[in-house]
Amino acid sequence: MSQALSSELAEKVRSSSSMGDVQALQRALVDAEDANSAVRRDVATALEEAAVMRREIAPLQAALQQARDDKEALQERSIQFEAHKDDLERRVMEVDDQLVT
Repeated sequence: MSQALSSELAEKVRSSSSMGDVQALQRALVDAEDANSAVRRDVATALEEAAVMRREIAPLQAALQQARDDKEALQERSIQFEAHKDDLERRVMEVDDQLVT
């Protein structure tokens, strides 16, 4: 945006030849400075919003990591449970075989 304003201002400077043109250039300069200030405010606002988003995202990322850790722990416990269940079933079958014989 500032590139377009600079080009516009440069064109006005090239085409100026009278005192009225100088005043027009001064107004154009003020307009360009106002536009520059507006862009700076927009950038500052965007940076503030980005900072807020980062602060809001951080706890969500921590919660996601905790959920992943919990899932991994539950998978490990499930494997242990299945191994224990298989062992108990094997032992029941052994006892059952002993009762039959």
